[in-house]
Amino acid sequence: MPPLWQLRVFLSCPEDMGTEANLVADVISRLNPRLEDSCGVSLRLLTWKTAVVPGIGPDPQAVINEQIGKYDIYIGLLGSRFGTETPRAGSGTEEEFGTAYDRFKESPQSLRVLFYFKDDIGSLQKVDPEQLRKVQQFRRRISEAGVFYHVYKTDEFSQTLENHIWTLIEKQWESNRWRGGSDGGDHGRGADKLIADADTDTTKSDSALATILGRSEFLAENLADETDDRPGLLDVMVEAEDNLTESTASLARITEITRRLEKQLEARTAGVKSSTQSAKELKHFVDGAAADMKAYAKDLQAEIAVYSTRINSGFDLTEAAIDFWLREGSVDRDQVTELVKNLEAYVSTLQESVAAMSTFRNIIDAAPPVAKSMRQAKRAVTYQVDQLIAVALVSADKAIKLQGKARVGKK
Repeated sequence: MPPLWQLRVFLSCPEDMGTEANLVADVISRLNPRLEDSCGVSLRLLTWKTAVVPGIGPDPQAVINEQIGKYDIYIGLLGSRFGTETPRAGSGTEEEFGTAYDRFKESPQSLRVLFYFKDDIGSLQKVDPEQLRKVQQFRRRISEAGVFYHVYKTDEFSQTLENHIWTLIEKQWESNRWRGGSDGGDHGRGADKLIADADTDTTKSDSALATILGRSEFLAENLADETDDRPGLLDVMVEAEDNLTESTASLARITEITRRLEKQLEARTAGVKSSTQSAKELKHFVDGAAADMKAYAKDLQAEIAVYSTRINSGFDLTEAAIDFWLREGSVDRDQVTELVKNLEAYVSTLQESVAAMSTFRNIIDAAPPVAKSMRQAKRAVTYQVDQLIAVALVSADKAIKLQGKARVGKK
C-alpha cells in the first residue's frame, strides 16, 4: 500500500466560533478513515490554539502566521463577530484569508479555499453592531472578489462541511497536488464552485486583491481615475440614492406586512372571544393564527434580504462619494449639508423602526405557546424580527459614522 499523503487543513476563525471549531475537528476525524481508504490521503487540522506555541514577533498575528506556515486547505468561519484588528487587516481572520487568497491567485494548484458564514447571529442583546457590520462588509467584499461562500445553520454545519471536503478531495486532488484552476478537467460542479475563480483577468484580480487587503479608499481612488471605465462620482451618487430609495420602499413594505399580521391576529382573537371555548375551536383559531405568523415570517425573510442589500449598498456608495470629496477637495457645502440632513433622517427612521419592531417582537414572544403550531410560529417570527433589528442597528450605526465623515468634509 502506497504511503498516505497528509493534507494540512488550516481553520481560521474568531474565538466565538468554538462550537464550529470542535465540529470541524470531529468532521476531520470521521473523514480520515474514508479518505485513507479511497483517496490515499489523511487530514491534519491546524488552528492557532493547537498548532502555535508562545513566541515573539512584530505582533501576535505575525507569530501565528509564521508558525502555521503552508497548508493545503483553508477553512474560514465567521458568525456575528469579525475579530480583533491586526496591523495589516481588520481582523486575524481577514488577514489569514487574504494570505490564502493571494496564494491561490499565485498558484491554484497549491491550495483550496472554503469559507462559511453562520446564519444565526444568536441573542440580539449579545450582538456588537460594529462587529456584525464588519462581517457583512467582508462578506460582500469576498463575494465581489470571486469567492463562492456557504451560509449555514449550526445544526447542519457538520454534515455540510463533511460533504464539501469529501467532494473537494475526491474531485480535485490528484496524486500530490490540486488540479489547476483552468484546466477544464472533470471537476465536480459543486466542488469547484467552492473555490475562488482563478480565471479572472488581471484588472479584476488587482481590484479584488485591493478589496481583500481592506483598502476602504479603493473605490474612491479609482473614481478619480478618468482613464478607466469605472463609474464616476455622479454615477456613484445616483446609484447610492437609488439604493437608499429602494431600502426605504422595502422598509415601508415591511411595515405594511407587519400591520397586516397585527390585524389578522386581532381578528383571530375576536374569534376566540366569540367561540364556545371548546378545545377544538380554540385550536382551530390558534392554528390559524400560527399559519398567519409563519406566512409573515416567510415574507419578512424575503424582504429583509432586499432591505439589507439595498441599504448596505447605498451607504457603501455614499461613503465612496464622501471619500472622493475628501480626497479631491471638491466639496460642495450645499451637497454635504443636504447629505447630513438625509442621514439624520435615516438614523431617526431606523431608530423608530427598531423601537417599533422590538415592541412587536415582545408582543409575539408573550403569546402563550398553547399548541405546537404556535410554538413553531413564534420561533419563526421572532427569529426574523431579530434579524431585521440587527440589520437596522448596524445601518443606523453606519449612518451616524457617515454623518461625522461628511461633516469633516464640510469644514
